[in-house]
Amino acid sequence: TIGFNTAIEAEIIGTNGRIKIENPWFKATDFSVILNDGSVEKFSIPHQSNGFEYEIEEVMHCLDNGLLESAKMPHLLTLQISKIMDEVLAKMV
Repeated sequence: TIGFNTAIEAEIIGTNGRIKIENPWFKATDFSVILNDGSVEKFSIPHQSNGFEYEIEEVMHCLDNGLLESAKMPHLLTLQISKIMDEVLAKMV
């Protein structure tokens, strides 16, 4: 959540089972694949640094290529997400 400390896990549910992403889902390093037959396989993919390495790599790519905007995260999308977050936060306080 925005500004609140709560336990947040995420699940992606499919026809053959589900993927459970550990708390906090937005920077998780661990997830489990749980099949409909009940079998569970756990995975751990540690971050290379602080969890922002992919954003940093994309910024470096843009700078190295003289780009003022990332095709992966264009300015308009950033503004749209910020607007939604502001609207959600306004409803919470």
